[in-house]
Amino acid sequence: MVQVNAPTVTEICCGIGGTRKAFVDAGFKVIQSIDIDPLACEFHKKFWGDADQIDITKCSYDEILSADVLSAGFPCQPFSTSGYRTGFDHEQGNVFLSLLDLIDRKNYSVVMLENVKGLLSNDDGKTFKRVLIELARRYKTVEWITYNLLSIGVPMNRPRIVILAHNRKEQSLSTLEERFFLKPSMDLFFEESKIPIDNFLHSSTSNQHAGAIIDEKYIGEKKVPLTDRFDGNLMQFLFKKDIGEFKVYSGRFWGRTGKTIFYTSENQYSHSVGTSMGGAPTFGFNPEFLSDTVLSEVNKIANYTTNHSGYFVFRLSPRETLRLFGERSTIFGQLIEDEKMPMVSKYKLIGNMFSPDQAYLVTHLMFRMFSE
Repeated sequence: MVQVNAPTVTEICCGIGGTRKAFVDAGFKVIQSIDIDPLACEFHKKFWGDADQIDITKCSYDEILSADVLSAGFPCQPFSTSGYRTGFDHEQGNVFLSLLDLIDRKNYSVVMLENVKGLLSNDDGKTFKRVLIELARRYKTVEWITYNLLSIGVPMNRPRIVILAHNRKEQSLSTLEERFFLKPSMDLFFEESKIPIDNFLHSSTSNQHAGAIIDEKYIGEKKVPLTDRFDGNLMQFLFKKDIGEFKVYSGRFWGRTGKTIFYTSENQYSHSVGTSMGGAPTFGFNPEFLSDTVLSEVNKIANYTTNHSGYFVFRLSPRETLRLFGERSTIFGQLIEDEKMPMVSKYKLIGNMFSPDQAYLVTHLMFRMFSE
């Protein structure tokens, strides 16, 4: 139950509500959820009871509510390595500039931004530095961290970056740094630098996976990530039991070359969801292991099967796909399964979601900022 005086959140690019789930679970009250996509708003409203379809690059800022927190998973396509990486030259890249205008008008206490890890390297790192600089001109502390769904125990390779901007001297994400990165030491080639933000954009400093700008000075440490991998049994995860003496491979269809090929991975997490290719979680195994019993188990979790590239291939249903985003995501399963919309739209809605299990790692730390 949300507290009576709970800190409030206005959410931009809300999607189906993954981030909202994380905020609610942490104790926040979400007072407005906004998205430009009518399908996302339709789903969000059915599940949460409210959503506003607004293009923040064209709207009146009077349409957007003030709150304690502004949250925005601004469009990742201009920065993603799976796209053309046009950055701020892309129309969707201008959403960040509109967010800055909104911040200037509404004076949010905390801003949380989420994007793909590719934001770090877009335009030789200048895009990310520009984002940090603009936030650092408005807030005393800007901190960020990248971490993967793999790191929290599900077989989905989905690294994301989260940026927090606020006016506290203390960093809130330091506990997550300890969880996802090795502690810097001389043995790990420890490096630290402090650069005024006026010099930061054109500095040769490479963007780190975690860091902070405090009082307009970039504080950089060389971060050594812990290995991202799924340590569990993929068959057990998918079927909740072993269905035979064989190995299930993660994979994906790839068709840019003009012919569709099924690629597999020994790493068990090469599948994708909602990519520019319209991807969906896809798996396969040697057809010699296919039996009526095995097929029955596959059909419980899949909505498509075929023989392809020497494999018996199956694609997870939207409901099962949500399990790959963590336990908190499964609450959306029944509604998205029942939705009367094209299958590709369902996967796109899921693929655009910031996993609530990933988001909660940050939102519960943010809640402490308001309760201390």
